[in-house]
Amino acid sequence: MFEKKLGYFGNFCTRTNVVMFSWTHINHNSCVLVSFSGGADSVYLMIQLLKKMDASQITLLYFDHGLRPESKDEISFSKQFSDTHKVPLIIQELDVLGYSKQQNCSLETAGRQMRYSSIIEKAKALQIPIVMTAHHGDDHCESMLMKLIRGSGTHWGGIEAVFNLDDIHVVRPLLGVLKTDIVQYLKCNDISFCTDESNNNLTFTRNRVRHSIMPHVRAINPKYDESFHKLSAYFSEMRHYVDTVLEPVLKCVYQHQTYLEIPRNILKELPMFLRNEAIYRLIRIFRGF
Repeated sequence: MFEKKLGYFGNFCTRTNVVMFSWTHINHNSCVLVSFSGGADSVYLMIQLLKKMDASQITLLYFDHGLRPESKDEISFSKQFSDTHKVPLIIQELDVLGYSKQQNCSLETAGRQMRYSSIIEKAKALQIPIVMTAHHGDDHCESMLMKLIRGSGTHWGGIEAVFNLDDIHVVRPLLGVLKTDIVQYLKCNDISFCTDESNNNLTFTRNRVRHSIMPHVRAINPKYDESFHKLSAYFSEMRHYVDTVLEPVLKCVYQHQTYLEIPRNILKELPMFLRNEAIYRLIRIFRGF
């Protein structure tokens, strides 16, 4: 019964049918680089992938952040998983602590930036066009809440299901599946996975949102994920509209070595909302995002 509910990938869709990733988006002969931690999410993603792809098309990439002694056990598990399913495994060491000090940012931010930079670099080196991560529905909802709390303007769309990064397709097929469903599936099918105890460390913002706020959200609305997905879809449509409207405006930007220049009259003609959005995008261009 549970296998029928979640054990598919041909139309890897959500319980709500709001966010959907169709297998038709990917060439069946394509190779995929999967960010693999050995946790429930990445194990579940791999189990589903192996139902639709040959193991030779998949490469696993494990990141050792050098922060936890438990990573040795995760590496051992990942190697065993790799051997069992005959899937190549790459282990990449990251100096997250050093990078966070150098960039004066949190460990969370440093880890995320280093992982994406590394996985895109590795995908290009291996000539693999598609990268997959195992972000799930709860990650999506938590990200939207975090953006709202931090004040991200209108950019509250959560986690994107499919996007391009330096000509590499980044795909997150599990955004419509909740963590409880993932864990239940693995337990029902007697599939082993690792548990990262740092996910219970309330020092990290996401963990505080996950453990202190989300339980109250679930209590108020058990179908919270449907509401978040609908809101996310709305923001995505609004962002697409704004991008379309601002495209000719941003073409008028002159990029100098140390600053950007745009004719004042062009900004003045825009409504305040679009003016603020244009300035936000200019800042991102200047910072190299």
